[in-house]
Amino acid sequence: MLGSVTDYLSIWEIAHRWYDHDPNLFDEKNIPLDTQDLIRLITKMVFNHRLGITTREGYPVKGLKYSMPEFEDFEWRNVHPNTIEISSEDLIYEQKLTEYHIKKEEVCQEHDAYTANFFECYQHRKYDKVNLSDVYLTRDEIRDFCLICSLPLPAFWFVDEECNKFQNTLDQDKPKGKNQEFKAGQFPTPTWKRLANAAQETHKKFWGQFNPKDRRKSSNREEIEAYLQETFNLNGQEARIIQSAIRDQSTKYGGTKAKKIEY
Repeated sequence: MLGSVTDYLSIWEIAHRWYDHDPNLFDEKNIPLDTQDLIRLITKMVFNHRLGITTREGYPVKGLKYSMPEFEDFEWRNVHPNTIEISSEDLIYEQKLTEYHIKKEEVCQEHDAYTANFFECYQHRKYDKVNLSDVYLTRDEIRDFCLICSLPLPAFWFVDEECNKFQNTLDQDKPKGKNQEFKAGQFPTPTWKRLANAAQETHKKFWGQFNPKDRRKSSNREEIEAYLQETFNLNGQEARIIQSAIRDQSTKYGGTKAKKIEY
């Protein structure tokens, strides 16, 4: 029982201790199955910035969870609608979206460097003990993790009183439909990634198969906008922005060789 003796542990140690395994007795080739499942669950949430991480020394690593607001709350510092002459509301939205993702990439650099191998870990079961031993989570992050996934707190790190109080919170929330965001290892896609996926798939469907000369004739704006809204559940403004961005990229780079579009 560690209790509150230490406020942060590595993902490798957490995932083993959770099921009473000694983390020092295993390597990448003989990880217990229950620990493998937990490692993949945690690394996917960390990779998607749903959990914040710390360094081996306990210093927080800058990432989306604590260092970047949602797009709706983002302060547009460099360009403001009242200081420029733009008649189209869509163009204003597009500039703000561009600035937001430039800032997001800047904020995410350190976190993403620590977790660069995590996609291979949760997607393809490639476990890197050194990497997993070098990324740490605090007790508060594990509490958030358990709340999101509707899991009891791990007994090795939380005393009985904490576990019982937390379980009461879970039991009270269940009837209200809370904590059902994740099911069987499924994770919600971040907004920026959802838009990027929509752009890539739409480009492939409507532009990728045409040559540059035929593209304008073959692509119907209303049809594409409807496809974006129905298939990816986007609002009209998001659909128009993505459609405009795809068309610009396709014209610039040409047909199936169009540069990868990122939002």
